[in-house]
Amino acid sequence: MNAVEIEAALSDLALEPFAAGEFPFAFLAAFGEKDIALKRLRAGTVGASLKALRASPATTKAKAKFLLATDGETLEAEELVSGETIACTYPDFPDHFGFFLPLAGISTIKEIKDNPVDVRATGRLNKLYVELLRENPDWAANERRPDMNHFMARLVFCFFAEDTDIFNGEGLFTHTVEQMSDRDGSNTEQNKADLTTCAENILLAREAHFPATIADLYDPETMPENLRHAHERNDEVLERIYIGRRFKNDTERLEKLFELYTKMTAEVAKAAPKAKRGKKA
Repeated sequence: MNAVEIEAALSDLALEPFAAGEFPFAFLAAFGEKDIALKRLRAGTVGASLKALRASPATTKAKAKFLLATDGETLEAEELVSGETIACTYPDFPDHFGFFLPLAGISTIKEIKDNPVDVRATGRLNKLYVELLRENPDWAANERRPDMNHFMARLVFCFFAEDTDIFNGEGLFTHTVEQMSDRDGSNTEQNKADLTTCAENILLAREAHFPATIADLYDPETMPENLRHAHERNDEVLERIYIGRRFKNDTERLEKLFELYTKMTAEVAKAAPKAKRGKKA
């Protein structure tokens, strides 16, 4: 197993309900421990604390590399060769996967220890790449491969730009994606199709009144009913995408617009460089 696979296995383990009797074996399995070895370990008992394990003659006899103890709420571990230790809450132990890499025969690398997020990001992007190809098999063809690689490059840049404040505002890219679609993106195509239909209906309604001018068509007193209806339908689709329902009235609509405007201007002001003050004479 490589570092990315180990991190993914530990992250999955942390999300599962804690089972005191099973955790040590699931933990070792995440580092590629063989089933035969795990069955042998199951025949023994698990120490209740790190101190008891450290004092146990069995630790020396087995030439153990690591000691680990957890109650499902906190986790402590020690590397016996270096004496280095970690202590964290149980759900956070995947953040320290680099500490345990020697269990898989991987030399501890400072860059992995210091940057577990980078390794996680690599694994997540790989999962996303595989999932995208599974949902869009035509993109796996040789003629579409450049398009797929181009899309992934743009995606990586958007995440990078968001994290390094190239994009103004916190979480601008991910928040926009979440706002404009379901969290898993399952309704993206439907949203696009609905908006496209609304736009086409507006254009068809205008065409039906040719050669009327834009000024004539959008006169509040004489606006054609079919054009008014097409715009109302467009507004409904947009509002449901933004807040999941129609606005109750114009006041609520304006309040939401001002809220978005205030947030946008605050983020722009925060990102703008501050002017240097001149020295007093």
